Amino acid sequence: MLAEIDGTPPTESELEAMFERLLDEHELPHPERQVVFEWATDETGRVDGWYEEHGLIVELDGRRFHARLAAFERDRKRDQTALVHGLSTVRFTHRQITEEPEWVASVMESQLKGETLRAIRAR
Repeated sequence: MLAEIDGTPPTESELEAMFERLLDEHELPHPERQVVFEWATDETGRVDGWYEEHGLIVELDGRRFHARLAAFERDRKRDQTALVHGLSTVRFTHRQITEEPEWVASVMESQLKGETLRAIRAR
């Protein structure tokens, strides 16, 4: 309903909101959020962020949801399933977003520009 009112759904977590602020600070485009992929009959894959033009999935791993072994294993299998569908996944942890925002921005820039970090830093 909120998406219909102002065009953008609210973030589902504070981590997602922090990631979006980081993108804004570095003038990077925002992904489509909470996109569902029907990859397999046994699991529907909903991802935190999706850049369709780049075939890039962004997952934000907060400790609360990713500390358990089963969640860790499920996430890796989903990353592998995305890979066999020709998609790339980049994962950022809560610690990286809060303590290493420049690194996160560099990785995102390299993925969105299709360049290596070395090429971006050489400019």
